[in-house]
Amino acid sequence: MLVTRPVEPSHQVLDVHEPGFQPAASMPFVLSFHNLTYSVKVRRKVLPACFSRSGNNSPDNGNLIEHKSRMKVLLNDISGEAREGEIMAVLGASGSGKSTLIDALADRIARESLKGTVTLNGEVLESKLLKVISAYVMQDDLLFPMLTVEETFMFSAEFRLPRTMSRSRKKARVQALIDQLGLRSAAKTVIGDEGHRGVSGGERSARFYRDGHNSRSHFTVS
Repeated sequence: MLVTRPVEPSHQVLDVHEPGFQPAASMPFVLSFHNLTYSVKVRRKVLPACFSRSGNNSPDNGNLIEHKSRMKVLLNDISGEAREGEIMAVLGASGSGKSTLIDALADRIARESLKGTVTLNGEVLESKLLKVISAYVMQDDLLFPMLTVEETFMFSAEFRLPRTMSRSRKKARVQALIDQLGLRSAAKTVIGDEGHRGVSGGERSARFYRDGHNSRSHFTVS
């Protein structure tokens, strides 16, 4: 895991309950996580002691199989920070807990199950504020295959951009993103799937950039 050098952030209380709250664009955000620990209970099936490996005895009823559980540690005292405008990569072998850490930072793990703290500029990060300043990009594409690239962008804009923003402004923002991502030639092409030819894999990956920018998020988690 690549983490920037810790710098003591300035403390500032953010009142997310104030009507029309919008984080100030000039406010430098530092997302910090301290001593994150997370364990899950894993159940496994074992034969009762009366059945030995060397003997001929074998259980003739599924009820003879005992279920034993153990605790599996997925995160063990993990600390670090992510700064607005920077890229932090989480590296590790399969099953090392990368996705679990991302889910913990994105508040996708029950708070009562997760030990440790996640803070923003030194203050405990509230779920409501996290939704305002961040975007979570799923590992697998969840797109409508029969919509065009332009229609997909507009669909996202309708849900992610403020309701107070006019439709014409949303359209203008979508068109600007299409040009910025170099997708003008594919704007009228359907997304496609296994049974329908559509855009290329590289063009589909532009969704990562689009999801973060359509929401004006300060942190994009993928």
